[in-house]
Amino acid sequence: MNYASAAAGILEETGRHYGSRVTFNDQIASFVTTMKLYSALLIQNQEALSKYIADSLFIINIGSNDYIDNYLLPLLYPSSKIYSGDSFAKLLIDNLSLQLESLYRLGARKFVVIGSGPLGCIPSQLSSNKSITGQCVDSVNDLAMTYNSYLVQLLNTLNSTLSGSFFVYEDVYSPFIEIINSPSTYG
Repeated sequence: MNYASAAAGILEETGRHYGSRVTFNDQIASFVTTMKLYSALLIQNQEALSKYIADSLFIINIGSNDYIDNYLLPLLYPSSKIYSGDSFAKLLIDNLSLQLESLYRLGARKFVVIGSGPLGCIPSQLSSNKSITGQCVDSVNDLAMTYNSYLVQLLNTLNSTLSGSFFVYEDVYSPFIEIINSPSTYG
C-alpha cells in the first residue's frame, strides 16, 4: 500500500501553501483505517493481522519537503527565522521519532527510511539561489547532510530501544553527489 502525498512533510504545516495534502500523521491514520478494514474483511483474527503487519516492509521517504516546502520558503513559513539549520533538523527528527514509534506500536517492525538527497542541487534551489553555473548550493546541501546525520542516529537508537525492530537507513545523498561530480562515469 502507498499512502504518499505530494508536498507532505514530517511537520503538519509543511506544504500547506499548496492547499490540500495528506500529512505524514494523516498517512499513519489512513494506515490504521486500512488495518481495521483488513481485520474486518480479510484477516479474521488479530494474531494473523499482527503477523502480516510485522512481516511487511515500511518504506518511509519523508523529510525533504520540510526543507523545500517550509524551511527554505521564508516568505511563507517562519521556520528559518525561528530555527537554526541544526535546531530545525532536530525538530524534524524529534517529530519523526514519534511518528515511527507510532507505527511500531501499530505492529510495524521492518523499516527502510530514506534520507534526504542533495537538496542544494535541485532546480528550485539552483534558481532561487541564482546559481548561474548550475553549481549546487552548499548551504542547502549542508541542511540535508545535517538532517541525514541526525536521522542515522535516530534509526540506530530505535534499533536498540524498540524490541524486534529493524530500521535501515537508505543513503540517497551520496550516490547523487557522485553522479553530479562524475557525470561522464554515469553516461
